[in-house]
Amino acid sequence: MKNFVIVYKFGNRLAGEQLKKQLEETFYRLKKKNTEKFTYFLVAEYNLPALEDSLNSFIYRLQVDNLISEMDYLAVYFIDEGESDLLKRKMVLGKSEYIETSIKRNYTSTHKAIILELMEYNFLQHEA
Repeated sequence: MKNFVIVYKFGNRLAGEQLKKQLEETFYRLKKKNTEKFTYFLVAEYNLPALEDSLNSFIYRLQVDNLISEMDYLAVYFIDEGESDLLKRKMVLGKSEYIETSIKRNYTSTHKAIILELMEYNFLQHEA
């Protein structure tokens, strides 16, 4: 299992609540960290495509209910095996500019530090 950090923003409060509920119901291994501007969800999954499948399913449900706007985004942060220093981001919904703008407005260095801290979390140690 690999760690992935999910960060999202929805203009519709109900969309955010529904996604949060889906994450909590779907992922047995989940850790949440709140800051003033962002909520970070750390999840454990076998690989990025498996996580993307789950997230795309959640997003589809939100689209059917017409809860997603053009400015919404959902990003997944991860570290590739063999590249332990390189934090990568995959946009599952929205454009990179939307999250970049949110990060720059708030706190670029703190954002990255929080993600890296979460990526180090060992679910197995904390389940014992």
